[in-house]
Amino acid sequence: MSITKYKICLSLNIKRLRKDRSLSQEKLADQAGIDRTLVSKIEGNLGNPTLAVMVKVATELDVGVCDLLCPLTERYQTK
Repeated sequence: MSITKYKICLSLNIKRLRKDRSLSQEKLADQAGIDRTLVSKIEGNLGNPTLAVMVKVATELDVGVCDLLCPLTERYQTK
């Protein structure tokens, strides 16, 4: 899978998981200790988050980093 596809998966998965948990971008950012604009950029497929940021976000969403990067179909096929 290309970097572009991983970035798209990351942005869609973070947005979906955040909304599933009824979190605003600001609340997720506060809990993860990152700036809200970074969450917005990632969800808009404009950011290029570090591994540390992905770990912080995944931790707050109670998922693994791999869950943020995998397409939904792949995630459900492996469970």
